[in-house]
Amino acid sequence: MTTLSIPLSPVDSLHSPLGGVDSLLKKSAAANIQKAPPRIKRILTKRALTPYWILGFVDGDGCFSVRQTNKNTTFRLNFVVSQNKRSVHVLHLLKEFFGCGIVRKSGGDNMEYDVGNREHLKSIIVPFFKQYPLQSKKYCFKSFLKS
Repeated sequence: MTTLSIPLSPVDSLHSPLGGVDSLLKKSAAANIQKAPPRIKRILTKRALTPYWILGFVDGDGCFSVRQTNKNTTFRLNFVVSQNKRSVHVLHLLKEFFGCGIVRKSGGDNMEYDVGNREHLKSIIVPFFKQYPLQSKKYCFKSFLKS
């Protein structure tokens, strides 16, 4: 039996039969899972990193921001998920899941996963949240889509 392997883009891999994470992503994520605290490790090793898990996580700790810059002539768009540094592993897994963005310190003991590249927002982040709509009242996503 011959098997055809087709590389998946980050958005296509969300819909793959592997539960939203292709094999390359799983290998990369496994390395970060091993460094995670026991509680986080238990969650993540049970394949919790699915589109619906991400949706719930972003509903609680995510933000879509639209800010005016340069004397109100341009806009800066960002998708940000913040966590205490104890859970930075989850932010790295989000970065690996989406295949874009950065994880950085955001002040005090907090870290954040930030996607600010307009092409990544347009081709990866927005299609994901259109496919898997937020359940909370994050009105900022509607403003974000209009920008």
